[in-house]
Amino acid sequence: MKKLTIIAACVTAMSAGAAFAQNVSIVDQWGWGNAQYTDQYGANVSFTGQYGHANGAVTIQDGANASATVQIGGHNYSETFQDGLDNEAVTIQIDTGNYSSTSQVGTGNVSLVVQDN
Repeated sequence: MKKLTIIAACVTAMSAGAAFAQNVSIVDQWGWGNAQYTDQYGANVSFTGQYGHANGAVTIQDGANASATVQIGGHNYSETFQDGLDNEAVTIQIDTGNYSSTSQVGTGNVSLVVQDN
């Protein structure tokens, strides 16, 4: 739980600075067989943390948005698509076999997905 609290604080701090920065992508992977892809246009901030094995994450951002994906376990998959301004998405997947797809278009959308089996 301590790790998730720290990650949430980082995402909040990063999203506050998104309007002043260009694209920022932070990736932290521990384990084996994890895959991650980020594509950014504009002034976006993203964090992907994968802790386990065989996790996959895709983040595509266009505009000025913030996202965080945290996967703890194995065989989880998450995709986040953001097109617009000031959209915020957080996806947390714990254990194995979770799937999530988040799409945000427009301004000021907020999403929180937590999956724990």
